[in-house]
Order: sequence, then structure tokens, then C-alpha cells
Amino acid sequence: MTEQTTEPGSLGYQAPALRLFARLAEVQPTLPDAYLVFTGSEVKVQLESVGQIEAWREALHVAPQDVVHNEGASRTYLEFFTRVSGVAVHAYTTVDIAQPEQEGAAA
Repeated sequence: MTEQTTEPGSLGYQAPALRLFARLAEVQPTLPDAYLVFTGSEVKVQLESVGQIEAWREALHVAPQDVVHNEGASRTYLEFFTRVSGVAVHAYTTVDIAQPEQEGAAA
């Protein structure tokens, strides 16, 4: 039998995060799907809309005031960070900011 490794950079190191999200899929099957990136001991959860981030916030028991609003040059980011069963979770979505119309531009 080969020895299991749980060193950083190994798939075994990601096992707690993989188990957490497999369990989440079982107990919250209607939660909106997401683009998930497992990096070390953190999972990045990219969502498509404000409604989806709200659903994930509720499912992970994150307080509304813990959702951070960050404005970039062309997008607003809504995100939250939490830890669930020892796994760091960073969930976020982007929202396009309406560009102001230039004066004199054709309609």
C-alpha cells in the first residue's frame, strides 16, 4: 500500500475542500452552479450574478454585512470571504457599471 501525502501542492492537501463541496452539493442541490477553483486550502467561487452570490451567502451562513462592495474602473465586485469546516472560501461576482453616454453622441 502506498503512503498518502497531504503536503501543500498535492491533491491530498485539497481533500478537505473537495469533501466540503461534494457535501454542499448533496445538502444544497438547488444552489446555483459556479466556476470553482481549488488552490491549496482555498476555494474560489466565481458566480454570474448578484442573485447567485446572495444564494451562496445564505447557504454558507455569511452575514449580509460581510459582503464587500469593491469598485474597479469598469466593474463592481461583490465578494465575501469565509471559512467553512476549516476551508477558506472566497466567493465573488462582477457587475458591469453602466458607462455614461458622451455628450453629442448619436442615440
